Amino acid sequence: MLPFVLTFIKRFAPAKSPPNTATAKVKVPHNSIPGCRAIAPTIWEYVRPSTLDSSEDSSSPCLIMLMTWTGAYGQHISKYISKYAAIYPTSRILVITTSAKDIIWRSPVGKRERLLPAVNYILNLYGMPRSRRGGILLHLFSEGGANKGCELAIAYRAITGSQLPISAICMDSTPGHPRFLRLCSALAKSFPPKPILKQFATLIAIAALGVVWAVYHIFKGRVRALDAYALKTYLGPIQPHTLSELWMETDDLDFNLKLCDEIDYTIVSEALEELNILNYDLKAELLKYMSNERRKLIVETWSWQQMLDELSKLDEWQRNDDHNWPNGIADRRVKTGQLPQHYQPIMNECVVCKRLHSNWETIYGFNCNMHSGCETHAMEDTYCNICGI
Repeated sequence: MLPFVLTFIKRFAPAKSPPNTATAKVKVPHNSIPGCRAIAPTIWEYVRPSTLDSSEDSSSPCLIMLMTWTGAYGQHISKYISKYAAIYPTSRILVITTSAKDIIWRSPVGKRERLLPAVNYILNLYGMPRSRRGGILLHLFSEGGANKGCELAIAYRAITGSQLPISAICMDSTPGHPRFLRLCSALAKSFPPKPILKQFATLIAIAALGVVWAVYHIFKGRVRALDAYALKTYLGPIQPHTLSELWMETDDLDFNLKLCDEIDYTIVSEALEELNILNYDLKAELLKYMSNERRKLIVETWSWQQMLDELSKLDEWQRNDDHNWPNGIADRRVKTGQLPQHYQPIMNECVVCKRLHSNWETIYGFNCNMHSGCETHAMEDTYCNICGI
């Protein structure tokens, strides 16, 4: 009976018309980039129009490299490519994308191996006969792009023994320090556009990245972000304005202090002068919690008058700081153990109220009468500025 019914349905069912190829929509993968050709997995080269003048402009960068954010859609990347192509029509453009796989399970070595075609592309480009050869404009997007930029610099140095010929870096929404929830958010947004993934994207990202985060922090140490070693060794020497910009990017005091200790103190001193205009609170925080040895080196670069003026200004900041924080930032960090391990706090204690407080006389023998405790002055002509006794 069943074969008869199936034969009947098949015989009298309306015939399906062949699809109209002229009007049928072709589904384009979300990760393909319009106007670009793939030269390797995740590496794309912008195809310049044949009608464009091929003569080079000495004022333009030789190569523009875009390191995209994790899971970036091709249609979104193409907007940046179009803008760069309009500004620098003679420059070549190379795009390197980042996927969720790079965050979850690809090792740094594996990521560098996948970047070898990009290294070869740069070497071939700079090996051409040239009338001029400018540098590279490197545009880093978010967490994924920042990580890929460092990995490319490491891979390039491993092969050539030299640094990437970078003339300019644009850090677009890049983190100064890795943050778990920000990475989870970036990973969740990078998943393919499927309804089931959209519903549980955040939970999946937290579960997947949580394992990776634990492995790297427990067994492999801190994950490399834009740290001082990578910047100095692979991206070239750090300039004062670059250092001050890095400090402005991150709110992690311990990370900033690590940069202070690893970079030449004369550069740190110049960068602090830039922060004097941009963000004085950050400058004061860095000086306050810097190691005493490094802090003295920096203060010794100042003139005597600058030293007196600056330390008076720092003392005014300290008094306002203590006013905003009832227990004082120094007290809070000392008591909660939040000071960096390499910093041995030299704090003064009021002999009357036993409260810890900091002053600036540890910088360069400058005796501050406003914040010094009872034990630092003669008892007959001083009193505790905190308790008033």
